[in-house]
Amino acid sequence: DAETKAIVWANRAACAMLGFSLEDLLPLKAHDMTRPGGKYPREVGVNAMDRSITQGPQVYEWYYRSREGIDILSEAIATYVPLSERDVVMVQFRDISVEDTLKQQLRRYETRLREFMQDLSEGVAVLAPDGAVRFISDSGRRVLGEHEGEAIHTMLDYCDEEERGGFLHQLEVAPRLCPSEPQHYRITQKDGTPRWLRVTFRGIEIEDDLSGRLIHFRDITEEVAVSYTHLRAHETGR
Repeated sequence: DAETKAIVWANRAACAMLGFSLEDLLPLKAHDMTRPGGKYPREVGVNAMDRSITQGPQVYEWYYRSREGIDILSEAIATYVPLSERDVVMVQFRDISVEDTLKQQLRRYETRLREFMQDLSEGVAVLAPDGAVRFISDSGRRVLGEHEGEAIHTMLDYCDEEERGGFLHQLEVAPRLCPSEPQHYRITQKDGTPRWLRVTFRGIEIEDDLSGRLIHFRDITEEVAVSYTHLRAHETGR
């Protein structure tokens, strides 16, 4: 009932989900079906039903309590329906507790992954075929000399001009089953510092927004400098 919030009808799915017969539900009111306080207090559902009368259908999350006392996290939609004999609010709801658990697990995995990748010296990114950056790790930002949150549009912006052709070719022919042979490129960091990178590519297709080329790159500037010093020493010795 729109005014009293008394339950006037429920379909079989609602009865089955809550563990009540229709006869058991009819003496109850909406707030009898949930627990007081907490993240989803009774007022959340009741207020959403009230808003549906003046603002249109309302979507909200609410805990419904089953006959056995089990709290069921639900996504609900409250819709005002004026009938000839009375005004009612139709509430459609579905159990999203499994979905919520999965979301929490994914958030935990993402947090752990970010924590594990935080200390990597190697950059990881996903690039589009033209070199545009679709994803880049925090370690990748550090290698490029960028701060967290700063926009990185394309890796080509960092490559020395004479290096871009080779970079794009390696990107284009990247294999799917294993990383490509490593190549070395000169880049210039945002502050103008020249560096050398060791780069490998592999084609991936996980989701639409993560399809492209997976690139691993690490700074080998010191290694290149040591090799150059050895080469110069060898030439001088001749």
